[in-house]
Amino acid sequence: NTSRPETTNALHQVRADDDIETQVLPLDSFRDLWRNRSIGLVKIDVEDFEVEVLRGSTALLRAERPRLIMFESLEGRLDSVIADILAGANYRVFELNAAGRPDFVHHSAQNLFAVPDELSGSM
Repeated sequence: NTSRPETTNALHQVRADDDIETQVLPLDSFRDLWRNRSIGLVKIDVEDFEVEVLRGSTALLRAERPRLIMFESLEGRLDSVIADILAGANYRVFELNAAGRPDFVHHSAQNLFAVPDELSGSM
């Protein structure tokens, strides 16, 4: 299947009188909440803002070492900026093959995963 995955979620503009301001913070600003705790999974589903989320979580990735990161790739390929961020934090990216096993070679699935280098050999 070579068609691009589609999403039904989207950011949309609301009328000015319905606007609500909210603060956007990087995940790194919440590191104290997870200190001395094990993070099993970080799931990122932010409709094309994955780069921004990962840029704001580099300290978390390096220090807390979440065991698994799941993120979307709607372009049918691994974004080079995401690849650089994850490689810089010593994570390996993979997709699941048809049998449900990790495939560290191909990165064309809609849902991609990353695991710390030190855990990739046990998969």
